[in-house]
Amino acid sequence: MKMKIFPRLGLLLLATSGFSSRAGELVLFANPSIRKIRWDTPSSALITSGWSQVHNQISHGNPGTVTAAVGHVVVHFACRDSTGLDHDVWTGMTGQNDALETKNDLLTDEIGIGVLFKSYTDGAIDPNEKSRNQVANYYGRLTDDSGFLFKRRYRVAPKFLRVSVDTEACDRMVNFYATFKHLGWNKAVTPLAEQRKKPLDQLLSFGFTIDPYSAYLKRVSGEDKTPLGGGCSSFALAFLKLSGHFDPIFEARFSRTIAVSEKLIGGKYGRIAGNKVSVLGVLAGHLGRHWTFEGVANRSLRFYDVQNIWDFIAGAQTCFENSTSQQCPSDIARWMQSSDVSVDTYAFPATRTEIRRTPLPQTRGAPPQFKEETIVRKIRATRDGIRLK
Repeated sequence: MKMKIFPRLGLLLLATSGFSSRAGELVLFANPSIRKIRWDTPSSALITSGWSQVHNQISHGNPGTVTAAVGHVVVHFACRDSTGLDHDVWTGMTGQNDALETKNDLLTDEIGIGVLFKSYTDGAIDPNEKSRNQVANYYGRLTDDSGFLFKRRYRVAPKFLRVSVDTEACDRMVNFYATFKHLGWNKAVTPLAEQRKKPLDQLLSFGFTIDPYSAYLKRVSGEDKTPLGGGCSSFALAFLKLSGHFDPIFEARFSRTIAVSEKLIGGKYGRIAGNKVSVLGVLAGHLGRHWTFEGVANRSLRFYDVQNIWDFIAGAQTCFENSTSQQCPSDIARWMQSSDVSVDTYAFPATRTEIRRTPLPQTRGAPPQFKEETIVRKIRATRDGIRLK
């Protein structure tokens, strides 16, 4: 392990400069949720994710940079494939954008925690500019950092994990990306009602229950009818698996497993006949106090938690500063001892969209009126993280 710290700039010139077979790279950016999600009970999970979603609607002067309620992972890969073609792609997976569908799930069909097991048919692949700006313009939550004499508050920012890739890995990532992009919903072309009529093998499903990596491997092995989909974090980590750098510690550290009682899953997604789960019962009733109930079967929910990815990178950075610190997790310290890891800095160009409101002349007694202008500014963003060779 390289214990010295040497920040370097991650430049976007990779796509136009000469590549060697090892010159490509993959970078995963973890954007934590605006409000930290508390998974200790169904009630706390629902409340904190709800507040996070409310805060997401406040764009802080940057329309179009909203992240998901439970956080988001953005992918950037720049490499040369085996045909000599250069690729420079920023992307991410999104979905569950129909508020009315979610409302019906919770209030009409009363599926309760079944929303975590449902796959939505509006899975989509984010374009370059949107993905890049989601990292550059991320507006994180305030948190406390305990210092020697005082505590200081700071805003949480995205952290990244960067790995080197060769041409073979580039081929795999490019094909994976092209496959998912081809099936992703394009709302500018296809109305959502038409998208939902498509067979599952001709669209992307969005949710926790589909593993995009294993589903993709089935597709390329000849099982053409295998449904594809996933969530933003599992989609991003599929690139890491395809790069050949997915270490066993990532599976242990990035994932979260929750045993969910069938009592919490209602409607057609539940296995208890006639079971209905009201939102109020989860928010304020006995249903929201526990994930499991004695005498009732459970279902396992396993997913990659964006906060866990962010915490892992932050833990590795702490270990670089002081490997004997109590804040340095022992398993991360052992992993770093056996890996070629360094801390890293990543700088990239982006844009910031701002809304300027200018007061208009008004007649006495009339309500004030404003002229709104959309201003796009060029910026240069810098994020910190770790690099694994």
